Amino acid sequence: MIVYEGQWFGETEDILITESSDMHYPIPHFHRSYEFIYLYSGQMEVRLGDERVVLRTGQSLLVFPNQIHAYYAQTTPKVKMVIFSPAYISAFYHRFLHQYPTQPVTNLSSETLSLVLNKLTPNAN
Repeated sequence: MIVYEGQWFGETEDILITESSDMHYPIPHFHRSYEFIYLYSGQMEVRLGDERVVLRTGQSLLVFPNQIHAYYAQTTPKVKMVIFSPAYISAFYHRFLHQYPTQPVTNLSSETLSLVLNKLTPNAN
């Protein structure tokens, strides 16, 4: 079974920023918004379509709109998750429409990591 999560339809400029130690969500699902994950600590397996990748401490992942995904916690991972509308990055969204990255797991530059850790907080506006 694959679940469509309509609350993340992505038409408005809604954004959700959370931090969690409970990132086990094994139900394959998709939505129209982007989903960015940064792993502070631990390890987790991520299903992206038919592929499975391992996310380790310090790595990040960007799930594209309508990309089927699920999370399997192998430890108790601590993550930051940002779900945001394609409207925030509309030029990027239109350029890569119906495409997915071949290397979805990345290591952020120190400048980008600082932005993620210090500016993208659950109480940010």
